[in-house]
Amino acid sequence: MYDFIILVDTVEVGGSESVWLGRNDFASIKGASKPSAMALRLTDKLFSKATLIRSTVHGTKDFEPLDPTTISAIKSE
Repeated sequence: MYDFIILVDTVEVGGSESVWLGRNDFASIKGASKPSAMALRLTDKLFSKATLIRSTVHGTKDFEPLDPTTISAIKSE
């Protein structure tokens, strides 16, 4: 029963079976005026601030890469 409640209150992001967001958050984000604004809002919701501070999209010598599955889901939206 608990799984059913989660599925009703969440939305699959970008067709990815492993990236989910609350239905209300997703509806608010989809209302962004530009695709870039929507991508930034999704990024803020799907990654913690701590992760964003120590990461880049692809990673560098000094920073870890963000989760590629989540990045792909954001790009698909």
